[in-house]
Amino acid sequence: MGAALPLQKVYVGAEFELLCQCARPAPEGVSCRTLLPIVDGEALRALAARHRLEPLVAWRLTQHARDAVPEPLAATLCETVAATVQWNLALARALVTTVTVLADAGIDTVAYKGPVLAVDAYGHLAARSAEDLDLLLPRDQILRAKEALIAAGFRPQNPLRGPQERLHLRTGYHYNLIAPGDVAPVELHWRLLPAYLPFPLAPEEAIARRRWVTLAGRPVPTLSREDTVLALCAHGAKHAWDILGLVADVAAMVATSPDLDWHAIAARSEALGAGRMVRLGLRLAHDLLAAPVPSTALAARDPTAAALAREVTERLRGRATAELGIAETMRFHLRCLPRWRDRWRYLLLTFTPTSADWEALPEPAWLFPVWYAIRPVRLAWGALARRRRRHASTGAE
Repeated sequence: MGAALPLQKVYVGAEFELLCQCARPAPEGVSCRTLLPIVDGEALRALAARHRLEPLVAWRLTQHARDAVPEPLAATLCETVAATVQWNLALARALVTTVTVLADAGIDTVAYKGPVLAVDAYGHLAARSAEDLDLLLPRDQILRAKEALIAAGFRPQNPLRGPQERLHLRTGYHYNLIAPGDVAPVELHWRLLPAYLPFPLAPEEAIARRRWVTLAGRPVPTLSREDTVLALCAHGAKHAWDILGLVADVAAMVATSPDLDWHAIAARSEALGAGRMVRLGLRLAHDLLAAPVPSTALAARDPTAAALAREVTERLRGRATAELGIAETMRFHLRCLPRWRDRWRYLLLTFTPTSADWEALPEPAWLFPVWYAIRPVRLAWGALARRRRRHASTGAE
């Protein structure tokens, strides 16, 4: 008789089902109570960490099935809830400071993801954590915003010199600063996605459609609900939907927005060249987490999107390779782009040197052709580094 399998292998089905129950916009307390006795607590925690859902699992179980959670796990969940709230309050205060500094400088912006999404989509700071703060503003305001924030005590995460900064503004999509007290990175975006992926949502248009969310007792500007759904679907596609947390964000936003203009979402996504990305994200939210997405918004008439949804589901459930390498990620991205011009642009811009490549090599301009040769190596190295960080953070392997 062979050696016994580790608990996380034996119970991976139950663990994943409980994870999905907790990630659903309307979790079923009865289902959670039914699954809790047959899951392994450590395996559940590891799986939740892998999918960036530890805060949501802790919040939902303490709210809907607290009496059914074994005591060792219950104490850990309560600690997670308290730590998430404390961290998100610090992020919220940093975001309010950032928005206030920019407003005082006459710079309009919108915040998205981060603590704003925790309150807006999930209804509580305990339900979702973040590592940084994201704001969208016009590219011609980026340098003014940077100067205003530096004067207020922020510092650049990676200081750029003149030519390097100009290259970054042309080829990059966000500028990173660190909030006072080293609270968290602040990303000033002029694009929501890297230039190689088609999602040219104009910051000026997004700002014109913005709404306000109360955060830390202050109003904070954020994307319209329709733009938020678009941005979350595009963000998930960028990461090839590698974790369930990305799907949960879409599901939560859809569920808390009963008055969504689905026609506007479809029309806007097609105009941006991101129709398949959005259909895929909505399909995953509907199929995995029972998000109330109308049938007209799903991928039924897009066989490629439907096939991608099946593949992502298999990957998330652990029935296929959990992590994609750089070649597989590129293939996934290309399949998300139905237009040939977008595919050619993707291939061209993916291998176009950026300011980060400049930092990796000596400065003489005559070395510019070398950057094209070194960039694929840097992309592969970056993908490997991200995989190692994820394994270290989740205790895997």
